[in-house]
Amino acid sequence: MADIFFPDEPVRREPEQKYTLPKYTELWLAGRARPVVVLGNCVDRDGTIWCADYGTGKRVDIAPGDFLRLTDDQPGRDAVVKTVTEWAHLGNADAAWWLGWWWEGTNHPRSVWYYIAALRMDPDTHGWAEDRILDDAWSGYVCDGTPKPDLSFLREIQEFRLDDEGERGDIGDWKEAVRKAMAAVHKPARPQPETPDRVLIRPR
Repeated sequence: MADIFFPDEPVRREPEQKYTLPKYTELWLAGRARPVVVLGNCVDRDGTIWCADYGTGKRVDIAPGDFLRLTDDQPGRDAVVKTVTEWAHLGNADAAWWLGWWWEGTNHPRSVWYYIAALRMDPDTHGWAEDRILDDAWSGYVCDGTPKPDLSFLREIQEFRLDDEGERGDIGDWKEAVRKAMAAVHKPARPQPETPDRVLIRPR
């Protein structure tokens, strides 16, 4: 995800014409045969917002000025998350990646497993973040009010295992990762640290 976040105020497209940037999980018409669902929470470095065709799950990147209007029927966040989950379980790496982000801070093992699934599905696209994902998995960062997680589940992830020479294990099965993600439960660590070293703050 890029680091240029949505401003709160309307953005000028051209003189005297304003529009508001779309929000993630909204459905928009954008000059395509089907609506798109907004997945990105920011404008990327190339000036586009990460979306997906709501019929197929295929990734599409759309410039902010190309969004026409919200669809009349908005399914709501829960329905969008369910749909994206279905895409991930069919092998859609972008969907798995988004679910890894969605569950960050509230269900740590589910978030990690979905990130691992995305890495396994499409290492060429998502492999750049492997070290970061593995580091964050061990850190167990959570949203304020969520207990720090038990990290024992990390032993099940093949990429965390080291061979006799200290090298990571071979890449595992993505289908196993999405199954583990679906079943994952956020178990509190025992004992809990008195003060979290960092918390994630994100809208819900």
